[in-house]
Amino acid sequence: MNGAFPRDGWLLLFPPLFWAINTVVGRALAGHFPPIALSFGRWSLAFLILLPFAIGALRGQGSVLRRHWRAMLALSLLGVGLYNSLLYTALITSQPVNVLLIGATAPSFVLLAEAALARRLPDWRAVLATLLSIGGVLAVGTGGSLANLAHLQFAQGDLVMIVATLVWAAYTLVLKRARPPMPMAPLLLVQIGIGAVLLVPAFLVEWLVFQPVMRLDGQVAVSLVYVAIFPSILAYLCWDRGVAAAGAQVAVVLANLTPILAALLAWLFLGEAIGPQHLVAAAMIFTAIRLATTAPKEALAS
Repeated sequence: MNGAFPRDGWLLLFPPLFWAINTVVGRALAGHFPPIALSFGRWSLAFLILLPFAIGALRGQGSVLRRHWRAMLALSLLGVGLYNSLLYTALITSQPVNVLLIGATAPSFVLLAEAALARRLPDWRAVLATLLSIGGVLAVGTGGSLANLAHLQFAQGDLVMIVATLVWAAYTLVLKRARPPMPMAPLLLVQIGIGAVLLVPAFLVEWLVFQPVMRLDGQVAVSLVYVAIFPSILAYLCWDRGVAAAGAQVAVVLANLTPILAALLAWLFLGEAIGPQHLVAAAMIFTAIRLATTAPKEALAS
């Protein structure tokens, strides 16, 4: 990059903080508010907050939405309906640092998937990045001890987060290959609206069949407002502006701050320990992301 770092590029520092706090909030609400209800409440409230600001830009986009309805449906299902519901479910039994370290492996799997879709052999950086990412996940699952590998046991939440990471990788692929040509605010509004509607059946099943504990007190209300505004709206708008100013490679590197911030916040506010396995996993996964973001352009082409 030549010259001074672009001013809007500094916006990329906010999404990792907002996403880290989101995981700590999800962990803090475990046992007080069920995960599907939290996801449904988050996106429904986010839609109502964003609506007056984005509805004007949405006018005149009907033809774009009709042409790209399949992509919009996929983005809404993967990014809004599934990913965050799985994330909050994982946080019931897993630490925020575990969840985010596993989630940080997504870029490596995106590279492999892109190579498969293009019917070519993946770049060696993509292969090594994927192996390091898997190694980082194994470090979390084994507690950092090779002796535990023979009887590997992940927490239930870790396994749920592995599924969530694959969902996020699929979302990323759809976004890269079939993003509807719309401004970010109306695109986000439509994604959130469709995703919230798709969550209704799951929310009703969770509420009526499983009848979980659902306490709507002050803590939950403040948490819902936070997750509806900061990680749901502001993080995506900052990310969009920041990527346009500084580039995707800088954005991915700065996103590595998310598990670090989450670990510190969970330690400060939830009293959760940071073990050596987390440091080993972080080193492996961050190296993998560095490899993924320095792969040659032809390895990243869609």
